[in-house]
Order: sequence, then C-alpha cells, then structure tokens
Amino acid sequence: MARALKSVEVTTILNEKRYVPLEIFNTFGVPDAPDSIIGNYIKGSGAPMLKVNVMEDMTGAWEFLNPQLIVKMVPKY
Repeated sequence: MARALKSVEVTTILNEKRYVPLEIFNTFGVPDAPDSIIGNYIKGSGAPMLKVNVMEDMTGAWEFLNPQLIVKMVPKY
C-alpha cells in the first residue's frame, strides 16, 4: 500500500520555501508521483505557473511560482 502524501515543499533559487497543494498530485482519483508532476511543470508540460502557498498547512498567502525557479523538492509522507 502506498504511503499517504502529507505535503510537498519546493525551494526556489532564492532559497524561499513554498508548499504545493496536494490536489495537483491526484488525476481523476489516481495518485501521481510528486517528482513526475513537479518535473512536468519544470519541463513546461504542465501549466506555465504553479500555484503554491507560503505555509505548509495552506493557511497562508497563495502565490504563483515560475516552475523553472525550483531547485529542490521534498515530499513528506
């Protein structure tokens, strides 16, 4: 059984940490691997901007991030 994904943290080239909403890792009810989804955003196969939150619990401000600025991704299970 797959582990449940709790959060996905991305770090930008400016060393800012942002958090990706978990719903983008589910396609028609099928869980997708975080590295595949974020990798597609970086390559340009996803949307041109990635909606992220400044807080891990998604209570902070929402921002749109250029995925090409991502240098690190940490999924937390």
